[in-house]
Amino acid sequence: MAAAPLLLPSLAAPTARQHRRHQLQRTQLQRGSLASGALRPPLPRRRLAVSAVQETKEGEAKTAEEITEKYGLEFGLWKVFSSKEEEEGGEGRKKSRTDQAKELLAKYGGAYLATSISLSLVSFTLCYLLISAGVDVQDLLAKVGIVTGETGGKVGTFALAYAAHKAASPIRFPPTVALTPVVASWIGKIRKGGD
Repeated sequence: MAAAPLLLPSLAAPTARQHRRHQLQRTQLQRGSLASGALRPPLPRRRLAVSAVQETKEGEAKTAEEITEKYGLEFGLWKVFSSKEEEEGGEGRKKSRTDQAKELLAKYGGAYLATSISLSLVSFTLCYLLISAGVDVQDLLAKVGIVTGETGGKVGTFALAYAAHKAASPIRFPPTVALTPVVASWIGKIRKGGD
């Protein structure tokens, strides 16, 4: 079982600085510097300390196949090449890392490429049409948090669309990862139906 951190809050004692401030406010109140009913000194703030505790998860993906279906092809390949243990193959023999990677690429590689290329074509076409229509794509990307260079006046529409398309690749990555297992199952159904 793999372990995941669980954060639990615990209350910490007030710092010396907070304690001195509270003491000063209390003495001012006693001397009458603060109006007795108008202002009350704030209560001392307690700092919140966080500690990590290991928590085990029962339903966590363990094989490269499960990780690929849940998180995408890149994470499945990462699992294959970063794990120290080899997976069990048919007839009780162990599969090498190369064989595991070949199986993942055979099952999900085509689906990943189809999904990635399709989303890239849609993204580039959208960027090209927006720039042709006069929309400031650099400003739109800046609102999402992606900053592009100031080359707008020096290049053409195609180059601007390509630059905006490349800058938007972090936006395309999550849908590509999420749709790859769906496309792979769809391609698998087509292959089984065609046999």
